[in-house]
Formats: sequence, C-alpha cells, structure tokens
Amino acid sequence: MKEVGHIFISKIKIQNIKGKATWENTFDGLCSNKVNLFVAPNGFGKSTLTAAFTAASHGRMRLDNDDYYNQDACNIPKLEITYRDDNGTINRVESDNQHGDVSRTFYIHVINSPVYAKATGRNMGGYATQSAKLFIRDIEVCEKVEHIVIPYRFSDMRNEFGRHTPNISGFLTSESGLRFILEHRNALHKCATQIRIQSILVDTNSENAGEKRANFCGHAAAEEILCALSDEFGLSEIDQVRYLIQLVKCEKSGDIEKAQSALKWIVYQRTKRLLDERLTKFNTTGLPLRSAVRNNKLVVSFGRAGRMSNGERDVLYFVANLIAFSISVKNKPCILIVDEVFDYLDGTNLLAVQYYLSQFLNRIKSDGNIVFPILMTHLDPAVFSSYHFKGMAVHYLTNTSDINLNDKFVKLLQLRSTLKQSGNPLGGELEKYLLHFYPVNWTIPPDILSQLPNGFWTDSQSFVRSLYSEISDKYLGNQDYNVLAVILGLRIKIEEKTVALIPEDIRCEYYNKHGSKEKLAFADLHSNQIPEIFYLLQPLYNEALHLRNGQNTNRENKNRIESAYLKLSSNIIKEMVGTVFQ
Repeated sequence: MKEVGHIFISKIKIQNIKGKATWENTFDGLCSNKVNLFVAPNGFGKSTLTAAFTAASHGRMRLDNDDYYNQDACNIPKLEITYRDDNGTINRVESDNQHGDVSRTFYIHVINSPVYAKATGRNMGGYATQSAKLFIRDIEVCEKVEHIVIPYRFSDMRNEFGRHTPNISGFLTSESGLRFILEHRNALHKCATQIRIQSILVDTNSENAGEKRANFCGHAAAEEILCALSDEFGLSEIDQVRYLIQLVKCEKSGDIEKAQSALKWIVYQRTKRLLDERLTKFNTTGLPLRSAVRNNKLVVSFGRAGRMSNGERDVLYFVANLIAFSISVKNKPCILIVDEVFDYLDGTNLLAVQYYLSQFLNRIKSDGNIVFPILMTHLDPAVFSSYHFKGMAVHYLTNTSDINLNDKFVKLLQLRSTLKQSGNPLGGELEKYLLHFYPVNWTIPPDILSQLPNGFWTDSQSFVRSLYSEISDKYLGNQDYNVLAVILGLRIKIEEKTVALIPEDIRCEYYNKHGSKEKLAFADLHSNQIPEIFYLLQPLYNEALHLRNGQNTNRENKNRIESAYLKLSSNIIKEMVGTVFQ
C-alpha cells in the first residue's frame, strides 16, 4: 500500500452562478479520502455549487445560459478553492471564464440528476404536434480500446533457453505483470543494452539460471528486476533469472513497447466486465441494461426515464458513474461531487451503494491517490440515520457565523451532561427546573453558578424570560439570534402550554417525567387537546440540547448546533414557532 497524504479544503467560494451573486463557506475538517456530507435545505444552493464544479471541471468555466446569475452572461462566473496541502502550505486556486486553474489542480467528477427533457414532434393529417419526454443521460465510461497483447511464443522461448523455461504468457497478459513491466521499464531497457549485463545473459539459460543468479550482484538494473520479482511474485532465485532472460528477449525484440497498450486493454476489459456485473446486480427494472460500444466509446444507455422508478434510475446511474470515475482518476487530487443521488434510495440500496463507495475509497487510498468524496443532501443526519461511513465528516452549509463553543448556553448544557454522568443530583435539579418548564421560581444553587460563565442568570424565571425574549424579539424579529436560546425557549414554551391542557392533579407527575418525549407522551394519555404542532417541532430541540463535555466532542457539538440553525433558517419553521408564541 502506498503512503497517502492528506489535503484539507478550508474554503469554497462561488460567484455569479444560478441564484448566487456571491456565496462562500468555510470548513473545519473537510479532509481528503473520507466521505464529506454537505447538508443544506432544498433551495439553499446545493445544485448551484454542483453547477460551479461541473463548469470548472474542464478548464475555463462554461455555463449554460440559464446558469449565469440573473441569466446574464456578462456576470462572470468564478469558483475559488482554498486548501492546505500535506506540508501545511495554504494554496488558493480559482477558475472563471478566462482561467482554469481549478481543473489543473483537481480532477473533478460530478454525479447529479441524469434526467433531461427531449422534444418530439409528429405530423398528423397536416397538423404538427409537439411533446416532451424525459430521458436519462448516457454515461460515457471510457474510450474503446483495441485488443493488443505483447507477442509471445512459448515454443520459441523454450527452443532458445531450454526445456526448463517457464511459460510467462500469463505474466505478460496479466494486469500485475504488465504494471510490473512498466514500473521497471528503465531497468529492463538497461539490461537489454548494458554490455556487462549482456555478457552475463549471453550464455544464461533455463538450465544454469540458478548458478548465474550470483553473477548479477552489483548490477543495479538486473538486481532491481530480480529482487522485485521475488518481492512481488514470490519467485525463487532460479525462476527470477528464467523470467529475466525472457523479458530481456522481449525488450530487445521491441515487443515490450506494447506493454502500455496491452495494459489499457486489460483495464478496459476489467472495467466492462465489472460494469456489466454491477448493472446486473442492481437492475430490478426487467430491462436488458448492459454496456455497449457506440461512436468508439464504451457507454451505458438507459433510454426513457419513465421505464424505471426514480430509485432504480438513481442507483444504476450512480453505480455506473462510480466505475467511470474510478478509471478516470488522475495523478492529482480528485473531487467527486454526488448531488442528492442518495436521498431517494431505499434502505437496502442505500447501504449497498455506500459499501461500493467505501470499497472505491479504499482502493484509491491503497493506490496512493487523493480524493474528496462530497455528498450533497437535504436529509439532516441528526434526524435521518441514512449514512454510516466510518469517519464521515458532516458539514452544514448554513449562513451562520462561526459557532461559539464557549457560549454560556453551550456551557450550561455541557454542565448538565457532566453532572448527570457523574451521578451528581444537581444535574437532575438543573434539568428539571431550568431546562424544562417548572411553574415555581428556582434559585440556581451556588454550586451550579460557580461552574457557569460570569453574569449567568441567578433564577429560573429571569432565565426563561430571556429565552422568550430571544425568540420574540430576535428570532421572530429577523435579527441575529442564539440558536440554543431559541430551541430551549421553544421547548419550555411548548411544555408550559402542554401543562395548561392536562388536569391539575397529574401535573406534578408530569414535572417528574424525564425528557421531552416522555413528557409529551404522558400528556397525550391524559388530554386529547395536545396540538399536532407540538409533536412536529420536537426534532428542533431533541438532539441539539444534548451537548457533551470532554475530549473530541467539539465537532459533534458544533454539528448539532449547526443542524438546529439549519432547521430554524426555514421560513416555514419560523411561522410554526411564531404560532406557538402567539
């Protein structure tokens, strides 16, 4: 396995693409060779970001007319990427309609919706009719490759080198053998041309190969090949020499010149075979989907979109595209953009494509290559447990400024976690009287206040009033707001209104219930008046209000806070919250 470095992308900026005059996002932990999930709501601009990468994938940026900002081609598009390489050096590359530095630095491959509309017309009795049908874009996997092999006649080799000559035709027609030849081509050429090595080879044959092995010591080119044959193929010393004399023979005859073309043929055949196997595994459409050669290219054609379901289309299109990308990987960092393809797959296919993507990443890393797999999704992993990649990094594309993990609300929630984990009864009191609705004012004990930031509220009622003010004055008033204050205030307001809807004689039991879900379920058993909106708003606060304290929790806590920001940014969510506070 080759040593693999890492690259970290710290910022992506785009200009004048689709609905974005300017958009940028900074990243913490956007690292190569692991899956990066970009989470944003519908309409936020994921497809705009995808369009930017697509336009910059082949030199200068080229956009469809509809993809320019305000549909005006005078608005010059730009994609800018800031990244830190393995040496810690900060680099910035950009592409626009005049420059293509991004694609010179990164190989970019985009997988997004393959559906397009195609107009068809018919003449009927002198009348022309037009209609549009939906089709699926063909995938051009690679150029067709001619069948080329290194010429080799075992009988000729045996006649020249003796009856113990091994047949190396399998070596010369295998991917590993051909890669070996190309890797050691310079050494092989020296063995065929250097006089001292030739003086040893001239009377070497399959019968005396073992005796001759020691004669090559001190000859770097021959030693390189012989040792590599031992290390990579486990050949004995006598067979090392028997292989060497035949390879040198092929080199001198010029046949080794065909090694690169022969390897391309083998890779092409392997790719076509793998492609058809994968299509067969995932094909539930009943259609005969296989690769084919058209216009000198290996392609996969799907035809009309209506012949298969959206899920069938997406999984087949992704699997074929991943194979196309895998054989196109260049000797430079790669960026793989997958735009919402996974969001519509059923659970079984979702796991299957994650498995194949993981295999692909492992192969990329073992080859010493670098890739950024970026999956665009509108499904928040804090709500939907759809993705299960090892070491996956989640990035919320929010419009918020940097999350302050030293915020007083963060410290409050972390303190609750610490106290409860240690079994300190103050943790339960803090949760009951401060983090949930409780009708009696609670004076915060000094043992708790001493562990909170200076200036923290001293009693529960003043604390709750500030939360409600944060919602009414700032969040609903379209001002900057503290997300944790908003969702905590929302939870307490919902519980306050819930208490008013249940009988008085069971309210004490309600206060003693642990957790929002348990409280709401208890209330539902004793009242049929609990509004539906109280249930619908639970995802806003159920996860984000549970922040942990300790090592390696910053990323997790930040993701939970950003997830809450993501939800609160919706105008519909704001309307729902406003309904609760009427």
